[in-house]
Amino acid sequence: MNKYHYRILYFFGKLPFMPGYKLENSTKHPGKIFRYINFILAISVAGCSAAGDKILESSSKNSSLKWITDISASTHAENGVAKLQFIGAGGVYLSFPQGGVLVDPFYSNPGILSLASLRTLTPDTQTIDRYLPPLNDINAVLIGHVHFDHALDLPYIAGKLVENARIYGSATLKNSLATAIAPDRLIDVEPSMSVDGRGGQWLMLFPHLRVFPIKSEHAPHIGSWVVGSGNIEKPLDHVPRDVLDWRAGVNISYLIDLLDDEKEPLYRIFIQTSASSSPNGLAPNSVLDDGKAVDMAVLCAANYSKMEHYPEYLLERMNPQKVVLVHWEKFWTPYEPGQASPLPGLSLDNLYQRINAVLPQAEVSILQRSAIMRWSLDPGR
Repeated sequence: MNKYHYRILYFFGKLPFMPGYKLENSTKHPGKIFRYINFILAISVAGCSAAGDKILESSSKNSSLKWITDISASTHAENGVAKLQFIGAGGVYLSFPQGGVLVDPFYSNPGILSLASLRTLTPDTQTIDRYLPPLNDINAVLIGHVHFDHALDLPYIAGKLVENARIYGSATLKNSLATAIAPDRLIDVEPSMSVDGRGGQWLMLFPHLRVFPIKSEHAPHIGSWVVGSGNIEKPLDHVPRDVLDWRAGVNISYLIDLLDDEKEPLYRIFIQTSASSSPNGLAPNSVLDDGKAVDMAVLCAANYSKMEHYPEYLLERMNPQKVVLVHWEKFWTPYEPGQASPLPGLSLDNLYQRINAVLPQAEVSILQRSAIMRWSLDPGR
């Protein structure tokens, strides 16, 4: 976008996206406010869309990123092997021999017109049924925040989970989906969350997997504004409808520990599905210095350049051997495995160079939609 676009965004955008703006009061504004919102959403996404294909070509040919494009592999659990499938947006499917976890699963990808015209968003059940892997091994779902591209599909997917699987996230998640998912299946992790490097506690998801929730942050979408920011304080009597109804709530990062039979950590993954600034997303020193290193960091690429020293401050402290970038593709294009292209204006080459400057020995990967990476859990390999 050029400077003219940003001036328009500032003029039209400051009313609906000012901090403290109450979405529930939006019906009191004249209809033209909604047209302004439509314009803001449309131009913020489409105004620089021409850059996307060029960036894909550049990243594919010139970068040292490891691009993983195998969409034929299975998510089925294997002894001694871990797997990660990139679903799309911030979503991943983690498979371990002992069980699996879904994070921010999202397949529906509403188009630009649906978003900009504030249409009611609903899960694309046909796409979900076609591409969602079997959930027999999934014991838990983790949600980083409650924007539509992280939680829209959750009510439909929840109906496919095994009976004892639970969904972990913020109070806003629990309140937003109060009518769609049984309350006992939605676990509010905020009381267990670490904040500014202090406090927090491990939560057992199942006998061989635990999670440590950490308060994080969401990078702004337009200027300094986060579209759909704020919390839902009380249970809603309906599922959120349009893009602005889906309020982010508290943003949460997670440390995930795979445990052995003695409850000692075998493998540790950090996952954060929105860009942040220091110290947001960092676990306390008591956790990071407990003798188990972070093996893999799964990090959001979207809007990384808007947050100071992101993701360097996370990587410098955690020093993972593997880095996987998610939320890098246009999540408003029709869902098709292996066919995603980068977000407009997102320089993956520059992000890789920044990561490589901090962790020159780390393996940095990007997966195409539905692609799967696998690695050995044997510490000797």
